[in-house]
Amino acid sequence: MRLLLWLILLFGLATGLSLLVHANNGYALLFLPPWRIELSLNAFVLIVAGLLLGGYSLVRSLDWIVAMPIKVRQYRKSRREATARKQRTEALTAMLEGRYHLAERAIRKTAEAEHDKAARQADLLIGAFVANQSRDFTRRDAYLEEVREASAGRSLALAIMEAEMFYGQYHNREALEAIERALSISPKLTAALKLELKIRQQEKDPVRVLELAEQLERSDALDPAQAARIRAQARLAQLKLEPMDNRELIRWWSTLGTAEKLNPLLAAAASKSFLRVGDDTQAEALLVNTLEHVWDARLIDAYGELGRHGGREGDAVKRLARAEGWLQRYPDDHALLLALARLCVTGALWGKARTYLEASVAVHPTPVALAELGHLLEQLGEMEAATDAYRRSLGLALDALEKVELHPSLRFYPEESGSMAAPERFSDKARFWRSPLLADAELLTAQYYAQEFAPHWHEGFSIPIIQAGAQSYQYRGSRCLADTRCIAAINPGEIHTGERATEHGWAYRAFYPTLAWMQRLADDIAGRTVGTPWLVSGVIQDAETAAKLTLAHCLLESNADPLAAETALLSAFALLIKRHAAQPASLPALQADTPRLVLLQAKLAEDLAEPISLSELAASVGLSPFHVARLFSRSVGMPPHAWRQQLRLNRAQGLLRLGTPASEVAAALGFADQSHFNRQFKRAFGATPGNWQRGGV
Repeated sequence: MRLLLWLILLFGLATGLSLLVHANNGYALLFLPPWRIELSLNAFVLIVAGLLLGGYSLVRSLDWIVAMPIKVRQYRKSRREATARKQRTEALTAMLEGRYHLAERAIRKTAEAEHDKAARQADLLIGAFVANQSRDFTRRDAYLEEVREASAGRSLALAIMEAEMFYGQYHNREALEAIERALSISPKLTAALKLELKIRQQEKDPVRVLELAEQLERSDALDPAQAARIRAQARLAQLKLEPMDNRELIRWWSTLGTAEKLNPLLAAAASKSFLRVGDDTQAEALLVNTLEHVWDARLIDAYGELGRHGGREGDAVKRLARAEGWLQRYPDDHALLLALARLCVTGALWGKARTYLEASVAVHPTPVALAELGHLLEQLGEMEAATDAYRRSLGLALDALEKVELHPSLRFYPEESGSMAAPERFSDKARFWRSPLLADAELLTAQYYAQEFAPHWHEGFSIPIIQAGAQSYQYRGSRCLADTRCIAAINPGEIHTGERATEHGWAYRAFYPTLAWMQRLADDIAGRTVGTPWLVSGVIQDAETAAKLTLAHCLLESNADPLAAETALLSAFALLIKRHAAQPASLPALQADTPRLVLLQAKLAEDLAEPISLSELAASVGLSPFHVARLFSRSVGMPPHAWRQQLRLNRAQGLLRLGTPASEVAAALGFADQSHFNRQFKRAFGATPGNWQRGGV
């Protein structure tokens, strides 16, 4: 409809102009002496209109020609910006995907094409980050230097990034300098303060930790519970790192807030410090005051230690009377019963001490209570009963070690949220040992601080698993950094060094298997002869493999169950080879082998009281230990040592049904002692052997 209206309007306008021109009889007269020009008015109008239109076109053309270089530059700039945006997107995507080398190449092209100063600095910082992630520290430092020059050292992003990177490399001093630069630009920057808090915790600077925790809590960067934990750990560090006399301790305790004084861990540590300087009165007062508000086993344990550091006559009786008053409110508290026993020993009340110790063990047996009972019985001349108590204590301790499989207990220093988590400085200790389960190979449990290994090589493989701290070493022409839970694998004959990479040193467990042993295992895994399983160069960051290797090392060191230890050893090394060998061996399809499986089960069931190794089991059916472990686990659903343990428990049920005493059952079936038998039986059937037997009979 609109088009039709425009057509009608144009047609009318054309018709009007035609009529006007036809009816117009005027003329125009131009004088240019000695000439005279006479034109019709219509022609004059057309000439003037043509001249105006031509002049306008000429001016626009000249303007376009003059502006052409500018427009070309703008076009090229827009193309560069579009290319830069595309490459930046590719770089960020690759960075998030963990493909750091690809990300670094893309962001380098982006930075080269970018002319905006702020955008280019951002690109350079991204390049530094991905170069750091890929351990290309030379290129990372080059990026950072470009940013430093462009910003004249006043870049907040640069300072924070440098601090994070230095902290990641355990260069705490340089990280603190970078944090100082960041805080000079933005004094209340939460990220910088949090990072400084971590470093101050590692550096054991409790005074600064307290200041930072207070500042971060005021800015809501830490929740009150987390801040309280950090303050408590800092207070504990003050007690440990800054020895104080009695007056200083009293002044220090008075500066604590009410909530801090009611912290059981802090109160127990403070009482021990007062006892150390001989002020048992102050130690007792703060323990009693805290126990009135918070009932905690750590406080009770500290209360039981009061009389062991001397004191006035009559104090032990008063303390004992107070603790017996608590016993009326908490009659089944095994920690309180143990504390009462200790107070009785201090007061030379041997009969009551024995009663309380036996009551504590009856409520909840612990290795400490049983050990103290054994010591008391030994002093009383009851050597047989003392030996039994010691054996039960050892059994409990070993059973507790079995329950804790991987992390955090296999680390040298478990990490706690909000704690002063860094370990004390390691001393130089090393223990080489051998196991018959790993032929012709050494094993090592070590920690080092000052040790610096000169360039050397091993005839076999070197497979250390870092337990705490970090190790730096030169290998294959580059500097490697192995952090906690990393594997610093070295192939035979390759030269390497070793030194600490943290302020505290490093601790590790290491295997040194022979080339022949690794070759046999690789052949067993593949089911055929394969190439030498050379491990990949550099640091292996594989927490699962590291944890399995650590477990195998601990089981070999304890030598408590050869079958479980050898199974764990082969499983861990098979995983290492499959994941990290240069030519990983693939597992062949497992064929059913019922005759051999029956023979294996019969061998395991022969004499349950005698230990058996996986190698002995494998020799009985003509297979390799690795193949036996794999065949048995796949066919039965559990490894050989677990199946044998369950068989022991099933046989135990039969003996208990016949009325055999539980102690005889434990000895007949190869359990460490009766307490070990009780725990394994209850874990499997939900009741102790005695309760099960009474119900069964």
